[in-house]
This record gives sequence, structure tokens and C-alpha cells, in this order.
Amino acid sequence: MNLAIAFAGGFLAFFSPCFLPLIPAYLIYITGLSFEEIKGARLTTIVHSLLFILGFTIVFTLFGLAASLIGDLLYDYKDALRIVGGSLIVLLGLYLMGIIRLPFLDIERKISLARKPAGYLSTIFIGMVFAMGWSPCVGPILAGILVYAAEAETAGKGALMLAAFSLGLGLPLFLVSLAVNFYLSFIKKIEKYLGLIHFVCGAFLIIVGILLISNYLQNISVWLIDATGYKGI
Repeated sequence: MNLAIAFAGGFLAFFSPCFLPLIPAYLIYITGLSFEEIKGARLTTIVHSLLFILGFTIVFTLFGLAASLIGDLLYDYKDALRIVGGSLIVLLGLYLMGIIRLPFLDIERKISLARKPAGYLSTIFIGMVFAMGWSPCVGPILAGILVYAAEAETAGKGALMLAAFSLGLGLPLFLVSLAVNFYLSFIKKIEKYLGLIHFVCGAFLIIVGILLISNYLQNISVWLIDATGYKGI
């Protein structure tokens, strides 16, 4: 259940309005190729996309590990942490839906690289830089999943949750690298729905936050274990 929520968060983050349209620019930057060259260099694009995904997965997973360790230190205040954390996730959801303003989230935190260094290792580095950037669109969903990870029973589970988030974010990015032309056609068709997608992302966070506050998330997990016999990793 926890991993499914984290994966869904990453998947929705990919479709956020200020990330989705920039994917071709990311591909051009990490490959060092022009747009026309990318169309005819599928293998190069795929390799760089996978390395870029690896880069941000490393950082996001470390974030999840850190969040879980902090949660362990505050174990005696677990119920209070759950309520405060759930409330924060609801606020982030309201922000994404445009209902409230949180000015500090409108500031993009990033390390600017005027020119990408050559080589595959540099693509991993760019992925790590991207993860530390926390763009305004990806940041609220990521922050919500981090708060949720702080509730994980062990640091390892928290790290796995952020690995699942990275998979949700990286899988559609990898699929784009397989079919750039199809992606361009796709983005034009759904461009008018990007506002709705942003709204859905916010609603997703609000639901997770309310379930966390009410502790129903734990109850759902227990029910799924009883129903399936699967206790997860």
C-alpha cells in the first residue's frame, strides 16, 4: 500500500504542468544532441535517460532514508507527528489545487549548470542536481511523500518508498525516451488538460493527508495484509 501510494505520487509528479512540457528540453540537455539528432539516436537517448533516472533515484532514496530516521528519533511523538504530517500534506494539496498560496514553494531551488559536462557520469550528476532542485510542481508531491515516509516503520521502508516514487517519476520519462515523436504528439493533445492534472495531483495529496490524520491509512494496510497475506518488503 505504502509503495503504491509513493509510486502514484511519482507518476502524478511527472504529469505536473511545469515538468511535463520540459521533458524534450531535459532530453536535449542530458544527451548533448539537438532535437533532430535525438529522433535518430534512440539508444543514446535511452541510456542517458536511464542514467538521469538513476541520478535522481539515488538522491530521492537518501531523502527517504533521512526522513525515516528523523521519524524514528521522534517515535515517542508518533501520533502527533502523524497528525502534523498529514495536515502538512493536506496544505500541500490545497496549494497544488490553487486554493491557498504558499509563496516559499514558488521559489525554485536549483543548481544552474550553464553547460553539461560530457560523459555518462555527468548525466547521473545532472539527475542528482535535478532531485535537489525541487521545482515548484514536483516539490509539493515529493514533500508529501517524504512526510509519509517519516511514518515508515523502518528507515529501509522509508528509502523504498522514495525509490518507488522515483520509479513512478522515471518510468514515463523512460517511455518518452523510447518514443520522442509520439510524446510530442501526446503533449499537444493533453496540453489543455494540464490544469486539471494539477488539480488531480492536489486532490491525491489531500486524500493521503486525510487518511494519514485519521489513521485510516494504517487500517487499510492491515486490511490488505489480511485479505492478501502479503506483508510487503
